[in-house]
Amino acid sequence: MQDPHDDGAARPPQQLSPVPFVVALVGVIVVATLAFVFLRAEDDGRLVRPDRLQAVDEDTISATALGQPGCARIDRAQVDLSDTEVLVELVVVDVEGPCSDVTVDLVAEITLPEPVGDRALRAGVGRTRLPCTGDGTSATCGPPA
Repeated sequence: MQDPHDDGAARPPQQLSPVPFVVALVGVIVVATLAFVFLRAEDDGRLVRPDRLQAVDEDTISATALGQPGCARIDRAQVDLSDTEVLVELVVVDVEGPCSDVTVDLVAEITLPEPVGDRALRAGVGRTRLPCTGDGTSATCGPPA
């Protein structure tokens, strides 16, 4: 049975409106931009695993990252204490201004929240953030007072 309104003439296909596609594209761009801005807000340095770790006394360790860019400074240390090991990583930021091509060794004296004891010192992912103070290539890190 034919449609009573169909006169047999060929009709051009209906075009879809571009408005929903444009709105969706703008929405995706806005969400991506917001995600980038908020995720970058957390990224305030680069993680560096120390090359050398040694105990200084019962609750202090020394962490040395070798061959870092000359404009780098230690922002904080991140540690994770388990029953058998202490995992340490350093968060390094670049100092504003001109940066030389010279590499330096960054040294952090880290005061831990509890004694090292018999735990092994290893470079690894730390969850506890310990802020650092100092200038240049040497810093002292520890729990906030």
